[in-house]
Order: sequence, then structure tokens, then C-alpha cells
Amino acid sequence: MGYCRNICLDSCKKVILRDGCPRRLISDNGSQFVSSVMQKITYCLIIHTRTHTRVSPSCQSA
Repeated sequence: MGYCRNICLDSCKKVILRDGCPRRLISDNGSQFVSSVMQKITYCLIIHTRTHTRVSPSCQSA
């Protein structure tokens, strides 16, 4: 668990330093986006999350 957590945190740091902290995260319910580590990160950084099914293209923004 520690190794995966470190990879996730390092990746988040790189993205935030490069692009800034996102305000929201929209995903297709992929396991990497709904994991407990990602839930803690989005909670701490006040990132609003939204998930949708992969079958519903109307949920995706154009």
C-alpha cells in the first residue's frame, strides 16, 4: 500500500505543479479514481469528484 500511495502522491504533485490544482475530477468510475487513496487526496485538496458510466456518452462534456 505504501508504494502505491507514494506513486499516486508523486503523480499528483507533478500534475499540480505543472497545471495547477483542479477544482473537479470527472471519471468513468475507474478503480484508480475511486480508490481510498484518491478519495483522501481529493478530500484534502477540495476537489469535487463526479463519476459516470462508460456507456453513457451524454455524460461526457463536448
